Amino acid sequence: MARSKKVSDRERQRRLMNLQVAALKEAANAIIITDRDANIVWANPAFERLTGYPTQEVIGQSTRTFKSGQHPPSFYQELWSTVLSGNKWQGEIFNRRKDGSLYWEEMTITPVRDEAGEIANFVAIKQDITKSKQVDQEILFKTALLEAQAEASIDGILAVDEDNRIILSNQNFADIWAVPKGIRTGDDARLLQHVTDQVENPQQFRERVEHLYRHREEKSRDELKLKDGRVVDRFSAPLIDSSGKNCGRIWYFRDITARKQAAEKLRASEEQFRQLAENIREVFFVLTPDPPRMAYISPAYEEIWGRPRHELYEHPEAWLESVHAEELERVSAFYARSMQGIQSEMEYRVVRPDGTMRWIDARSFPVLDTGGKLIRVVGFAEDVTARTQREQALEEAHEQLNTALREAERQAYDSARLAELVDILLSCQTVDEAYAIAANVLPATFSSRAGALCITSASRSIVEVVSTWGTKAATEKAFAPDTCWALRRGKIHRVKDSASPLRCAHVHGLPPDGYLCVPLAAQGETMGVLYLECPPATAAALTPREDPMAILERQATVVGERLSLTLAHLRLREALQRQSVRDSLTGLFNRRFMEESLEREMGRAIRGNQPVTLVMLDIDHFKQFNDTFGHQAGDTLLRGLGDFLKQRTRGQDVACRYGGEEFAFILAGATLSAAQKRVELLREELKQLHVQHAGQLLGSITLSFGIAEFPTHASDSEGLLKAADDALYRAKKEGRDRIVVA
Repeated sequence: MARSKKVSDRERQRRLMNLQVAALKEAANAIIITDRDANIVWANPAFERLTGYPTQEVIGQSTRTFKSGQHPPSFYQELWSTVLSGNKWQGEIFNRRKDGSLYWEEMTITPVRDEAGEIANFVAIKQDITKSKQVDQEILFKTALLEAQAEASIDGILAVDEDNRIILSNQNFADIWAVPKGIRTGDDARLLQHVTDQVENPQQFRERVEHLYRHREEKSRDELKLKDGRVVDRFSAPLIDSSGKNCGRIWYFRDITARKQAAEKLRASEEQFRQLAENIREVFFVLTPDPPRMAYISPAYEEIWGRPRHELYEHPEAWLESVHAEELERVSAFYARSMQGIQSEMEYRVVRPDGTMRWIDARSFPVLDTGGKLIRVVGFAEDVTARTQREQALEEAHEQLNTALREAERQAYDSARLAELVDILLSCQTVDEAYAIAANVLPATFSSRAGALCITSASRSIVEVVSTWGTKAATEKAFAPDTCWALRRGKIHRVKDSASPLRCAHVHGLPPDGYLCVPLAAQGETMGVLYLECPPATAAALTPREDPMAILERQATVVGERLSLTLAHLRLREALQRQSVRDSLTGLFNRRFMEESLEREMGRAIRGNQPVTLVMLDIDHFKQFNDTFGHQAGDTLLRGLGDFLKQRTRGQDVACRYGGEEFAFILAGATLSAAQKRVELLREELKQLHVQHAGQLLGSITLSFGIAEFPTHASDSEGLLKAADDALYRAKKEGRDRIVVA
C-alpha cells in the first residue's frame, strides 16, 4: 500500500511537470533558462519567434549573442549584480535578432537556487515591446512638438481637459497674466481666480468662462480690458479628438495693447493726413492698380483742373481729358509707368474748361507690400505755371545773354583771325606770296562755303582771280571791272535772287544761297574784289532769326577793309624794295645789291667748296656815243643792254649795273673756263643788238670784259672785285672789245 502510494505521487509530479513544460512551451512570451554563466539550456518556441534563432541552435549559446551594442557596459554590470545577488531584475533591453534587426523587449530575470541554496540557473521571460516603444516615442515627439509650438506661439495658450484640469500652458500665457509656477498645473480653479482678479469687469469675465465650460461646443472671441490699462484679445474653442469627442477647451490670449495704441495713432495720423491733404495747394492722389481705381484725390484738383473730383472716382482716367493734345502721348506713357510701379516725374500742360492753360509738375511713387507687390500709387500734381513762366523768361534772357556772349566771342575770334591774317600777309615777301597765303587763311575767317580773291591788273582793264577756296566758285577767272556791280558802285553788293537784274555778269549761275562781292580799295585806289558765296540758312547763325548773309556781310566788311590796306601796304613795300635793289633805268640789280649778293655767294661757295666767277664789263666809247646821239639815246642804249643781259642770265646769276656804263655778272658755281665761254658767246651775240631811239636805228656797240675767279684770284669779295676791275682795265688798255682774265 505504501509503495503504491509513492508511485502514485511520482506519477502526479511527472504529470504536473509535463503540464508545466507544456505550459511554458505554449506561453506567448519568450522564455529561456540559462545556467549561472548565462549559457542557454532551454528555450520555448516563442523565443524562436522573437529572435529568429531555432531552439536547437541557441542551446549552449551565451545570451551575449543577442547584445545589440546599444547599451553601455554599466547597464549589464547593474543587471548581473542584481541577479547574482539573488534578486529579480526587470527592465527593458535593446537586443539584436538573428537577421541583424534590432528590437526592444521587456524582460524579467529570476534566479533559481539548487538544493544547497546556491544560484544554479536563471529564468528569463521576454516580451516584444518594439511597437509600444515606437508609439511611446511618437507620443513623446508629438507632445514635445506641441509644447514647442505652444512656446513658439506669440499667443498665451491654456488648455484644460473635460474635468477642467490644466494640460498645457505656455510661457507667453504666464507672462501675460503673471502666473506663479505653483498654479500652472492641476485644477484651474486657482488659475481662474488669479486671472479674474486682473480684469476690469471680473463678474462679466467669470460668467463668460462658466458659460463656455457649460456649453463646450461654442467658440468665442472678445477683448478684455485689464486693470493695468492693457488690452488682451481672447479666443476660446473646444478640443475635439479624432473620434469627434469633446475632450476639453483651449484658450488663446494675445496682448494687443501696442496694436490698439498703434491703431489709435494711425487713426489720429490719418485724420492729420486728411486735414493736410484737404488744405495743401498741390493735388494729392492715391490710386490702386488692379483694377485702376482712384482711392483719394484732394480738393486742389478742382482748383487746378477746374473739374469736379467725383468724376475721378467714377472714371480714374478722366483727368487725361484735360491734357494738352501735344503732350497726351507722353502723359499717357507717364501714367502707364506709374501704374506699373515705376517711380516717375514729368511736367505737362492741361487746358481748363475756361480755355486757360496750366503747367503741371507731377510725381508718382509706388507703395509695395512686404512681398514686393504693388498695392497702391501715391503722388502729387503741382501747379507750376508761374514758375514755368519765370523760367521761360529767365531762359529767354539767358539765351539773349548767350547770344550776346557768342557774338562777342565770334567778334573776338574774327578779330584774332583777322589780326593773324594781317600779320601773316605782312610777313609775306611779295604780293604773289600774299595771294597764295590768303587762299589758306581766308576760308577759316569767313562762314562762306566758297570764295575767290580777285585783283585788278596793272593796266586797270581786267580783274583776275588770284586765289580760290571751298567748292568751285561761280565767278569767272578773269573779267572786266565793269561786269561787277561792287566795283562799279564802290560798295558791297549782295544778290540772293537769280532773276535779279543786278546780278554781276562775271558770276555764272547763282549759288544756291546767294553771293557777296566786296570791293577792295585803299588810299583811293581800287585793288580788286572779294567774291564770297553765302552759307546755307542753317549754318553760322547765332540765333534762328539771324540771316547768314548778314553775318557774312559783317565779316566781309571788316576783312575787306583790312585786306585792302594790307595788300596796298605790300604793294608799296614791294615797290620800295624794288627801288632799293634795282636800277631804275635798266631794271637790273644795283651796285649795293650786287655787293651784298657777292658776299652771300662767296660764303656759300666756301661752305660748299665751290667756285664763284665775277665778270665786269664796260661799253666801249660810250662817251662818244652820247656825244653823237645825245644822252636820251644813251639812256635808251643802257635800257636795251639791260634787257639784253636779263634775257641771257640764269636764275642763280646776278646781273647788275655797277655804275654809269659799267655792268657786272656774278656767276655762282661757274668755273673760270665755263665763264669765259659764256662771256665769249655774250660778246658775239651783242654785235647783233640793234637799238632804236626816236625812230632812228642807233649804231652797234662793243664791250670789254674782265674776269676773276674765287678762290683762284682772290680770297674775299673786295679782292675779287679789284681783280675783275683790273682785268677790265687791261682789256680797255689792250684795245677794247675783248675778254681779259685776271
